[in-house]
Amino acid sequence: MHRAVRTARLARRKPVMITKIREPEQWRYYTEPVRPLMGADHPEPREEPLAPRVATSRAMAPTPVA
Repeated sequence: MHRAVRTARLARRKPVMITKIREPEQWRYYTEPVRPLMGADHPEPREEPLAPRVATSRAMAPTPVA
């Protein structure tokens, strides 16, 4: 995840995360190496209902090449 955030920042794109952060180890990983890279403008993570998560995932998916 921290590599994806760095890559998005280098590309001058807003990082978008769709992930599960429920377990203590997952929160620790997020708060230590990932959160500092996200920037002050990024909201704290929260779990969205399923339908918005699926819609965001579909919107972020690459367009198939014909």
